[in-house]
Amino acid sequence: MKMTQVRYVLATAKYRSFSAAAEHLYVAQPTLSQQIRLLERELGVSLFSRTTREVSLTPAGTEFVRIASQADESFTKLEALAKKFASPLAGPLRLGLLWSFTYLRLDRLLAAFSQEYPEITLEYVIGGSLELSEKLAAGTLDAAFSNAPYTDGESIVVCESPVCAVLNAKHPLAKRRRLRAADLAECTLLLPGEHSTIERDVLAFLGPVTENARIIGRSGQIDVCRQIAASNMAVTFLSRFIAEYWTDGVTRAVPLSPEIIRSTYLITPRPNTCTPTAKTFANFAKQYLSDGRLEENTSPSQ
Repeated sequence: MKMTQVRYVLATAKYRSFSAAAEHLYVAQPTLSQQIRLLERELGVSLFSRTTREVSLTPAGTEFVRIASQADESFTKLEALAKKFASPLAGPLRLGLLWSFTYLRLDRLLAAFSQEYPEITLEYVIGGSLELSEKLAAGTLDAAFSNAPYTDGESIVVCESPVCAVLNAKHPLAKRRRLRAADLAECTLLLPGEHSTIERDVLAFLGPVTENARIIGRSGQIDVCRQIAASNMAVTFLSRFIAEYWTDGVTRAVPLSPEIIRSTYLITPRPNTCTPTAKTFANFAKQYLSDGRLEENTSPSQ
């Protein structure tokens, strides 16, 4: 018994006509009739009563069609499943995410991609820029987000934002339009975490200030930095894109002068070693960013 024969029977039962069933299935009527007869011979029963005027189901044919309809539905699902995994895009995309990915609204990009390409399974590794770049170079990631460009592959700018001093809204410096290093000379500071991509730029900005300012520690954890600033325990440093994620008025983000730009990139290996899923994701991200969809409805309350 072949599934093709089963579907010939189902079509004939539906249209009550060999010619109409053959036309619907785009096959020659003699071929359809012959295959049904071969199936009846194999089963040892007649599925149809044939007259010059009509074709009708026998009792055996009625029961056969009932069960065959269920089998056809299941077989159709199996065919769809096979086609899905036969697609060159089917399979996993091993993606590195920064700890800050939700603050950067990258979760929206990921959700839009999954909706567009449901056959691609996203597998996440969360970490810092250095760790994710190393994993990409080692081949354990297909693509990653990073706060530093990738020297051994492709880098797409996802977002750019000035680095700000983040401080309690009641702090004496909170109403300034910009802050210079000298303005922070007598402040209590929480510096960026060691080996973070922002550390070098902030230390270069502060210069000699770090020799006299009261430094209470370092942290690369966004929530910790924000809580420290909100409690008026210290001034800390975050990109404005992240600092303005909170809209409760407890903290303020004041840009630095001279300006420091914090960039976030989507990094992938060189084209000749990039996986099809990574290429698809990179192209989708480019279009998503070009359409300005990352900036849409950026308020966290929405």
